Amino acid sequence: MNRYKNVNIEKDNLYESIIVKSIPEQDNDIYIITPDGISLTYLATKYLNDPTRYVDIIYANENIIDGDSLYLQGGLRIRIPQG
Repeated sequence: MNRYKNVNIEKDNLYESIIVKSIPEQDNDIYIITPDGISLTYLATKYLNDPTRYVDIIYANENIIDGDSLYLQGGLRIRIPQG
């Protein structure tokens, strides 16, 4: 029995491009100095109540955070967008 015989999978379309606009600075944004090894998901959970919004922190700090790691080095002054 093959219950998947009528399922078509297109292997060329597994990923979708996402274009994110820059996040403008607002008066109510929060600025912090990072302790060594803190994770972006922790910051997103603590300040934005949603761990998946760590990408907002990356885009708000494009010149500081390179996005290659979810963990930050200590001593960075970063902006947590509140919008």
